[in-house]
Amino acid sequence: MMHDHKTRETSGKSFSGLSLVENDYICSVCHYGGELILCDKCPSSFHKTCLGLEQTVS
Repeated sequence: MMHDHKTRETSGKSFSGLSLVENDYICSVCHYGGELILCDKCPSSFHKTCLGLEQTVS
């Protein structure tokens, strides 16, 4: 199931307001690590190809 949430390309942790949110270190689709796109609304992370994306918007 795919969620329609904003994502950002980075690794590690995200800072949102006063809370520190840690994203998954593996892709939520294929369960492998690597260069991941992190969801801003949940801890999920994805590869561009697993989301069917060729490029991302900065």
